Amino acid sequence: MIKRSPSVVYLKPMPEEAAKILRKHNADTLDVFTTYVKTFAVQHIKEEERYLPLTNIPAGFMEPAINGKANGYATANGSAHATQPAKEDKIFDFLPSLPVPHARSTFVALSGLGDEFTTIDDLCSSTREGVFLESAVIPHLEIHPDENRVPLNAYILDFYMHGSLDPLEKANGIRKSDVSVT
Repeated sequence: MIKRSPSVVYLKPMPEEAAKILRKHNADTLDVFTTYVKTFAVQHIKEEERYLPLTNIPAGFMEPAINGKANGYATANGSAHATQPAKEDKIFDFLPSLPVPHARSTFVALSGLGDEFTTIDDLCSSTREGVFLESAVIPHLEIHPDENRVPLNAYILDFYMHGSLDPLEKANGIRKSDVSVT
């Protein structure tokens, strides 16, 4: 369908000089926001992450209940009683440990990732509890194929080239009702 259409459908890669400028801008933006998140987390977030990201189930060791009242958290073994780390755990003190992340969720950091982020989306999707970032409001442009797997649809360029709604609907997948021609 795409090959027989007068539409280009996918934008061609941008000139390398322009892509280089945008990559530099994205890297600088990522550096600024990473520094912001790290600083914010160190200064304002004092408690440890307690909840798993998707299920919101509490996890980890809990201090014993104070005055006979449970703290509202489940304990590491799922019982209502607080548990202490086993004495056998000291046997493994010689093993190297991962650095404690400040900005990245500790649950994501279990995979070996620290506080170094590769993209804005990586930063926004893996920050710790208490930090809310939305990639849509951070001034950056996802560049194909670096950060975006699918090239941009060239439907606007296509319409200006041939002025026909039919190829936009068939090749580009744009509904006629979504096209506003004024």
